[in-house]
Amino acid sequence: QQVVGLAADKFAHYSVSFFECHADTLTLSATTRPEWQSQVPTLTMALGLGNGIAAESALTRRPVLRQELPEFPRDMAETGAMPGPQPELAVPVEIDGQVLGVLHAHSRDGSTFDESMVAVFESLGAQMAIAILEARVYAAERRRAEQLAALARASSAVTSTLDMDDLLDELLDLLAEREFFGYQHVRIFLAQGGRLEYCAGAGKGAARCEAEGLTYELSGPGLIARTGRTRKPMLVGDVTVEPDYIAGPDFEDTRSEMTAPMVMGPRLMGVFDVQ
Repeated sequence: QQVVGLAADKFAHYSVSFFECHADTLTLSATTRPEWQSQVPTLTMALGLGNGIAAESALTRRPVLRQELPEFPRDMAETGAMPGPQPELAVPVEIDGQVLGVLHAHSRDGSTFDESMVAVFESLGAQMAIAILEARVYAAERRRAEQLAALARASSAVTSTLDMDDLLDELLDLLAEREFFGYQHVRIFLAQGGRLEYCAGAGKGAARCEAEGLTYELSGPGLIARTGRTRKPMLVGDVTVEPDYIAGPDFEDTRSEMTAPMVMGPRLMGVFDVQ
């Protein structure tokens, strides 16, 4: 928002907006355009030709310029005879071949974009790309440091807490806290004979798992059972295409899942599951 505001102040003839790129969609992240300000961050558009110049710029990775259309002369727009489309420019914000977003400029008074102004916004887009990448790296490193600190707390709890229930509660709290890991569903299953029995959990569905005494046979289907059998962790990015995925009670909104075995020497102690 700060970069967009500074650009609009510097170039008073234009409203400036930034769309952030997520896969095949653009989302409005910041704008000085009055009619769009109430739509941050709900205004989205799919990448593709015909969906606006911002979507076209992200798709082609090139600046896209739309000056006034010939059927709406500028003098008619100025006299109020018809509104007339205003000139606009979209510049991709990319670095190392990755499109991070699109910088969009819209004329407030019908002022067109000359070559020098296009070059200015291209330069601004390149600087924004560097700034965004550095911010993301910093955020990722900070989050990693926080997670390592949480792991240290968990290790300390394991060595200092003798009560199993207290230990599990502390570990589950760490995994569910947003500033550390923020997992929506966390469950711990303990091995009992040839079964994995629900022991503790956090998040939606935990109470129902306990009430129903959720159990998985080690020889049966499901990611949790397979992890117990193979004693190898599993990571599924999209459970909808994983044939071994079994939705637990109240876990219908799960999109990804990770399971890890809890092993001591040759003995399987249980399975840890996060979704």
